[in-house]
Amino acid sequence: MKTETIRKYMLPPGPVLSLILVGIMVLSALLYYRAVKIQRFLEPALALAQPRSELAEQLNSLLIKEFGPSGTGGVTFAMGAVVADSSLFFDRQDRLRESVHETVRKLNVVFLSALLDEYTRSHVGVILVGSGYEPDPDIVKNRTIRQQAQHRAEMVMDQLLSSDARLAREFGTFFVAAAIPASMPGKGTDRIEFRIIPSEMLHVEVLQRLTKYAQ
Repeated sequence: MKTETIRKYMLPPGPVLSLILVGIMVLSALLYYRAVKIQRFLEPALALAQPRSELAEQLNSLLIKEFGPSGTGGVTFAMGAVVADSSLFFDRQDRLRESVHETVRKLNVVFLSALLDEYTRSHVGVILVGSGYEPDPDIVKNRTIRQQAQHRAEMVMDQLLSSDARLAREFGTFFVAAAIPASMPGKGTDRIEFRIIPSEMLHVEVLQRLTKYAQ
């Protein structure tokens, strides 16, 4: 009796197969709709990130070529800046090390190669050579600390430009030295940064890539 009862309520194979096919079609349509929505979100996001990403990749490849894998040799590339340990440039008395010439030579090759490339050069507005310092609540003391950091940044920039006359002659206007206050206590005071500030061309290229999504 039980078997006959079960068979009585079972659907024939034909309708069951039809229901399965309809379910698959509905699921496929739903997945396609969601995929289209995700694509419409991702494409503009990629258009925004791609120009900056391409610039970062080229600079990173130049750094790896000169200094080896990222993080070795005291030099890294992160967040649009070349970051170097200050110990590569200065001793504990803030005097330039004798070995600074080798570090500067490698950095010179990186920036000269980047600026000689027309595409990269068009996307670089300013290369800011910065030395970090920790601000002090005392105005007079803070001025002294800031001036010392400014002097360190200028010494590094002068060393960089003087190591190759071509860099100073053709691209000296790209470089600016500045003291950079640390965002957190003790953070960024033991390094020299070469911040890549993008040119207007980078923003223009982003807008051009986004134009088709606004139509």
